[in-house]
Amino acid sequence: MNENQICELYNINSHEFADYLKRKGLPHTTSLFNGVEVEQHLVDEYVRGFLEDKFLREQEDAARIAYENEQRRMEDEEMRAKLARRQDSMAASANYPITTESTIPGFRVVKHANVLCVNSATPIGRVGIAPSELTRYMNRMRREMLVELRIEAHEAGGNAVTGLQLSYMTVQQDNASFNSTGVQSPFLLTLTATANAVVVEAE
Repeated sequence: MNENQICELYNINSHEFADYLKRKGLPHTTSLFNGVEVEQHLVDEYVRGFLEDKFLREQEDAARIAYENEQRRMEDEEMRAKLARRQDSMAASANYPITTESTIPGFRVVKHANVLCVNSATPIGRVGIAPSELTRYMNRMRREMLVELRIEAHEAGGNAVTGLQLSYMTVQQDNASFNSTGVQSPFLLTLTATANAVVVEAE
C-alpha cells in the first residue's frame, strides 16, 4: 500500500508517517509518484507503532514545555523576590553612615561584617570629552556607588560603611561599541570601590 492509501484509511498524516518509517529504519520502498509504500501485511504493525511513537513524543513535548514553563515561572519569582529584597535593602540602608576613615565620630565599631568591593562602568561617548562632562559622569557614578555600598553593607549584616576607597580608570575598548544614543563609545570610565561593612553602636 502507498502512503496516501494508508493515511486515508487510518486518518494519519502522510509526512509524519513517512518520517517515522525513515527514522525507525523500517523496511519500505519509495516511488516518485506514490511516495512511501509498505507491504500489505506490515501496514497494521507500522501504523500501530507510528501511533504509539507519536503519542510518546507528544507526551515528551508536553512534559518538556511544562518543565520549561515551570523553570521560567520560578526564575520570574526569584527575580521579583530579588528586586523586592533590593528595594527593602535600599530603603533600610538609606541613612547608613559611610566614611573613608576606620571610625565614625559618635559611634563605636562592634563588629566587622564583611569586606565590600563594588564595580561600575559607563561608556564615554567621544574622545576629547570636556572636563565638566567627565566630572558629571564621575559624580553620577560615585552617587550610585555609595547607594550600592550601603545596600551591600545591609545585606552583609552591617549598618555602616568604613574605610571607603574609590578608584577611577578609563579603559579603551578594542572594538568600540555604540551606546543607547547611537554615539560611538571608544572608552569606558570604570569605578571600583572597596570598603568595610561594619556594625556600629552609638557611644
